[in-house]
Amino acid sequence: GPRPTPRHEVAHYDRNGNNNLVSNLRWATRSENLADRIRHGTANRGERHGLSRLTVKKVLEADARHKAGETIVSIARSFGVCAATVGYALQRKSWYWLPR
Repeated sequence: GPRPTPRHEVAHYDRNGNNNLVSNLRWATRSENLADRIRHGTANRGERHGLSRLTVKKVLEADARHKAGETIVSIARSFGVCAATVGYALQRKSWYWLPR
């Protein structure tokens, strides 16, 4: 059918953007479409992001090491990244979606 509002865009029920069968398409807002990407596991966050310097494993390890008393600077050096990268991950300014 027609677009409900100008804010709506085409969304796919499955995660295949090439599957353009009418039965696989629906109208959704941008935020709904982004939520689909998270649910489907296709969002560019964490390790999937092209500029990511850490992995899920490293963030969880950094969290454990910091809770055990190790400094952020020491953890960052061992991972070969700057302290701000580790600090943002531990403060959940980045990697905010990762459970503690």
